[in-house]
Amino acid sequence: MLRTQFKHLLNRYHLFRREYHAMSSHWLVRNGLWLWHIPFSIIAYVYHAEILQLRYSKEIVKQKNDNIRQEEDKEKPQDLPKVFDPLLSYTKFLFFPFVIVFFIGRKIWRFWVLKSYPLCIKKTYSGAKKNLTSKYIGFSCSFDLTTTENKAYPAGLILLRYSLQTEGKPLAVSLHIDPGTGFSDEYSIPLQITSGIDNEKLIELPLVCHSLRLLMHGCQQEIKLDGVSLEETNIVRAAWRQHIIFKESFFTSLFAIFTRQLPGIRNPMAYKGSYAGWIRKFDVLTKADKKAIHQHIESFQDNPIIGLLLCINNDDPTGLKLTLKSLKRQLYPHWQLFIVKQGELSPKTIAELDQLENAKQPLQIIEYEPDLSCLRPALRETSQGDFIAILNQGDVLSEHALYMVTAAVQGDWHHKMIYSDHDYLGHTGHRYDPCFKPDWDYELYLSSTYINGFVVYDGALTKEIVGSIDQVDVLDMDNFQLEFIEKIEARQISHLPFILIHQYVAESREPVLMDTRADAVIAHLQRTHQSASVVPNPYNESILRIRQSNPSPEPLVSIIILTRNGYLVLSQCIDGLLRKTDYENMEIILIDNGSDDDTTLNYLDSLRSEARITIISRPGAFNFSALNNFAVSQAKGEHVLLMNNDVSVIDAGWLKEMVSHIVRPEVGIVGAKLLYENESIQHGGMIIGLGGVAGHSFRHYPRYSPGAMQRLHYSQSLSCVTAACLLTRKELYKDVGGLDEENLKITFNDVDYCLKVQDRGYRIIWTPFAELFHLESISRGSDLAPENLKRWMEEYDFMQNKWQETLQYDPFYNPNLTIIEEDFSLTNKPRTIKAWSNYYQS
Repeated sequence: MLRTQFKHLLNRYHLFRREYHAMSSHWLVRNGLWLWHIPFSIIAYVYHAEILQLRYSKEIVKQKNDNIRQEEDKEKPQDLPKVFDPLLSYTKFLFFPFVIVFFIGRKIWRFWVLKSYPLCIKKTYSGAKKNLTSKYIGFSCSFDLTTTENKAYPAGLILLRYSLQTEGKPLAVSLHIDPGTGFSDEYSIPLQITSGIDNEKLIELPLVCHSLRLLMHGCQQEIKLDGVSLEETNIVRAAWRQHIIFKESFFTSLFAIFTRQLPGIRNPMAYKGSYAGWIRKFDVLTKADKKAIHQHIESFQDNPIIGLLLCINNDDPTGLKLTLKSLKRQLYPHWQLFIVKQGELSPKTIAELDQLENAKQPLQIIEYEPDLSCLRPALRETSQGDFIAILNQGDVLSEHALYMVTAAVQGDWHHKMIYSDHDYLGHTGHRYDPCFKPDWDYELYLSSTYINGFVVYDGALTKEIVGSIDQVDVLDMDNFQLEFIEKIEARQISHLPFILIHQYVAESREPVLMDTRADAVIAHLQRTHQSASVVPNPYNESILRIRQSNPSPEPLVSIIILTRNGYLVLSQCIDGLLRKTDYENMEIILIDNGSDDDTTLNYLDSLRSEARITIISRPGAFNFSALNNFAVSQAKGEHVLLMNNDVSVIDAGWLKEMVSHIVRPEVGIVGAKLLYENESIQHGGMIIGLGGVAGHSFRHYPRYSPGAMQRLHYSQSLSCVTAACLLTRKELYKDVGGLDEENLKITFNDVDYCLKVQDRGYRIIWTPFAELFHLESISRGSDLAPENLKRWMEEYDFMQNKWQETLQYDPFYNPNLTIIEEDFSLTNKPRTIKAWSNYYQS
């Protein structure tokens, strides 16, 4: 009980800290107390910015050395006693004051001597894709940024300046940083792009920075990149810059930058800890873990045979060696390897396979004819097993990968497809760029290829599918997987939120381009009789977008807007609906909650002659839920759209996009992509459990940023979306009781409504192709203002009590990711459950 209460208080603290930061900064400055924070900030800054980065560089070196030694296939000599370790520790302790003095001296020097580093631009690659069916071409390219004469990159606060000119659509651009482990999304900074003018971005570079790279997603046109430079700055200059850009007081900006809470910036280089450190803490099996796993295996009532299908060639002996070595280390023994080859094997490959057979593991070689796909004969043979998994040469399975699959199906054989998370393995043996996936999401799957890496299929169903596909039809991975999914239910697809495979990459990875997937998805949509089409994604034409068909005639949509004064934002909202929205069949129900401003009242009078607008006066205390419930009762439309009065239209087709989803029988709610006035993201969907109840994902990311796994570029299922722009069915709204006007008058009512709809079995869709501006809470102010805080805490507690179990797990958000921040970064306490946790011996 005490532990539950402590966790509850901790969640409330983290949410309060994140939301209340800006207001608390103003309070500290106003009361002259912000100087008290400086001594503590100096200690924290020195520790995080200096010591942790140096420790991280040592981790990189250690990881590389360990992997090099492992590749030698020799027994490690016993470590000699480290006699000088205590002496070294004392020496470090004695010299620590000098380190502090040097650090402070360097910072003072940095205040007066600020250097500029012009960067040389070198194009590293360009990928193109042409699809004959969908008739489009997409590009992605990257540029390496090097200093003149190969000087070291500056560290600390830096102004990145660049100029990008393009005649086409805006690009999604990110700066990737190599801290010694190669480039990855883990260390990347999304950049805001304005074509034709000089851009600048305040960033922070680590002490260990080997190289920089600009990656451009969806580059469909000629571009001109020049004027790239790094300019050293200090907190005073940076604070003044933030003061000018964000219109905040200088002292507030100074406080924010000094504590590295950069306003409007989500900086991945915030020294939260490295992926290597995360692996060491949470992804290494101890002796106790392995012993418990063996105990669990001995208790298995079912020991299914897992067939492993491996297509090999003679071009990558290193990759094959890594794969076979990982198979030998598997803790679960009941598996069989099927080697699929074309032509003769090299002597080195034969030697590697002989070693595996000597380990008494079943091995079967399947040969396929030239110019034919290896998948058909391979699946026909391997489907004799209970389950099959398809591996690529170089894939490295974790020791417990096959065990985890077998543990998942014990006593419950309804699982037909099981997939896991994955990361990548560099040529030096270091792991990087983890891909932590959501649970099964059909909407996201059609557009992306996130079900990849380690995927296990039911053997009997595989055999049935391979036998049913015509011999003349193409059988590649996309076609097979889509055919497989058509034969099973969503509940038969399981996700194991563990890194169970490491995909070997000998060189830098280029973006995955959709070679044949568009054709496969089109065929799938035709087979399942869906009225949707496959078109280029407007954010990046090298990836797909599934466009749902709009109904004809258009259904009537009732748009509900609550207002009290706020003429400027309200007039902009109404003008966007009437004149900038490409959707005619709408009615606007405007609820006036006691406006007393003459300008607003005159404007409302002028709207009464508009046929599509109904104005209803409802004065009294503001109750968001009650006012919306009343408005829905007055609505004539089949669908209702809840919209804040501070939302304004960007693109004319936003409502058609939302309606194309809500008319699907399985969809109950549709949400939109909302932007702040500075074009950074305000709402990219909501995550259940974030901050205790729910929070926005990817907040403050640039408008065109792809986000983790490029999720900001795909339509997808989520557990919740904001009521600032929420489209739903009127009958469904009434059936679940609408918004809770008794317990959730102002906040969390949208979260509560979404969870009620989800409990009814309906899907909630968030689409990035309906974009609008949202000036968040401009009308009623912050929920955490002193006058609102008591009410907010009561509503928070109500949600915690009502949805206690549901808030523990969001199926569309990986449990290895944080529920404190909004940036999809790693958590320091994974919410996963180990399958062997009950088998530790006391």
